[in-house]
Amino acid sequence: MNRFHYLILMLSILTHCYIIKSRVVTLVDNNLKTSELLEQLKNPSDVTKLDLSHNQLAKIDPEHFEELINLVELDLSHNSLTSFDPKFVQQCKKLKRLDLSYNKIETIKKFKSFFPKIAILNCSHNKIRSLKTELFQSCKKLKDVDFSHNQLSSLKEIISTPKIRYLDLAHNNIALSDFTELEQAKKLAKLNLSHNQLNEIEIWPSLVRLRYLDLSHNQLSSLGACTATKSPEVIWIDISENNCISSDLLEPVTEFKSLVHLNLYGNNIIEYKFLKPLKKRGCEILMNKNYFQ
Repeated sequence: MNRFHYLILMLSILTHCYIIKSRVVTLVDNNLKTSELLEQLKNPSDVTKLDLSHNQLAKIDPEHFEELINLVELDLSHNSLTSFDPKFVQQCKKLKRLDLSYNKIETIKKFKSFFPKIAILNCSHNKIRSLKTELFQSCKKLKDVDFSHNQLSSLKEIISTPKIRYLDLAHNNIALSDFTELEQAKKLAKLNLSHNQLNEIEIWPSLVRLRYLDLSHNQLSSLGACTATKSPEVIWIDISENNCISSDLLEPVTEFKSLVHLNLYGNNIIEYKFLKPLKKRGCEILMNKNYFQ
């Protein structure tokens, strides 16, 4: 097989008779419990993408990653990992994408300088309660971070690199009113804080590049300090399924001049007249009833 082709091994049980030679190696649904099959890689330094998802991996064997020096993408999702120590795959200096989603991870060790080129990190659907301070401080190119569906109550450990553009913290236990830590995320464009425990926003930093904001399924009664002066480029806001009961507290939403989508569905708002300026500007407004008929 040409080494530039995909090698897909989808057998339910994989024996050790295979000699794997490919730049993209996929070992999905093989009931692997350890990463020992990586010993079968004939030219591990040629591998750029490795998919070990949907197995039974409970640990990582560092010696099996030693020669994967050109690995760019690593998928360990849908396994049984309970922790992740980046030093186990520290030889992967060129790693740009790491997927640890759908595991049982409770702790993640500090990344230090292990992955200087990592840009995309997915740690969603785990059991992470807290993170190490300045966990990603050395990851200067980290842009997309997903920690949704965990048990986090804080975000300050994640916001340690100014290049983050996408941050998903949905389905956690965040109940903050002070979002000062977000000040470091100068390039943040999309923020998802839905399905948390937010009930007010007292302090909101200047996020001039923010465009998408999801605050749905919380306990908010207003956007609070999140105003158009702090985030003037916002085009999409979702505050559905909250506790919004006063149109006076929501009226500042009309100041977002670039807004094209606003979701208010599932709130107890009685008066919608304050939304007419948005409607006139062509903003799509979702709500329980069409008050503009």
